[in-house]
Amino acid sequence: MKSGSKWHSSVPYQLQRSRSWNRAIVRKLLPIAMCVISLATYSDTLRFGFVYDDNSQIVANPQIKSWRFLPQIISTDVWSQKREEHIATYYRPLFSIWLLVLHSLAGLTAWFWHLSNIILNTLVSCLVLRIGLIFLDSIEAAGFASLLFSVHPIHVETVSWVSAADELIYSAFFLSSLLAFIRYLDLPDEDRSKRFVLAFGLALWTAALFSKETAVALSPAFLLCAFTKTKGDSSRGWNQEIRTAIRRTYLFLLPVIAYLGSRAWVLHRFGTELGRHTWIFAATRL
Repeated sequence: MKSGSKWHSSVPYQLQRSRSWNRAIVRKLLPIAMCVISLATYSDTLRFGFVYDDNSQIVANPQIKSWRFLPQIISTDVWSQKREEHIATYYRPLFSIWLLVLHSLAGLTAWFWHLSNIILNTLVSCLVLRIGLIFLDSIEAAGFASLLFSVHPIHVETVSWVSAADELIYSAFFLSSLLAFIRYLDLPDEDRSKRFVLAFGLALWTAALFSKETAVALSPAFLLCAFTKTKGDSSRGWNQEIRTAIRRTYLFLLPVIAYLGSRAWVLHRFGTELGRHTWIFAATRL
């Protein structure tokens, strides 16, 4: 009886151990599967050429064909090669540097440029998977979310169009900075690497902003993430939790201020004054 009961009691433990082992394997295989699916989904774009803005932004852009233009790339708007033909509204120096690097590596070999977009999309999808594994209780849910993100039709233009690489670049930097911030929140205060992780996260966030201005809209994500991590830690109520979250994230406003200041200095405006919907237009309709 004792041996029988002992055998029966060991069954749940063996099943639990087996399930844990299987989940560990799935967790390791998910990024590989994500890479394969992303590469396979967009592999057909390798035979595409340059279209639309690619012609003026890449093919006929002298600034990305020589490193001597690097100072000009950093200190002017993304369409400065068109001289007086355009209105300066976009400041994306890291995106322009990305174009310079790719041209240095492959010239105007179109398939290489499209391959870089596929690789960026794969990287972003893996980062989405990583964040899903942190915030979702289910490996299956995280895998499905990242798979849906990778192959969703709304991203077809971004991956297939070379000039849309700025969307992928800033997304990769932003998600990486968010992961670094989460790591920072999880580390104990006495850990010596905590400040380094915070600095690394701030650097990645700065890179996202200088890749494309759209990243500014994602600033609240850090506060939301900090509040999620803080929730339940304080016995003083939700208002104290919000204060703690703000205290942990206020440094991430500094790169935003730095970018907006640099943008205003380079463009000599914020960039929307001459648009169809100006700041005044938006403010009067709030």
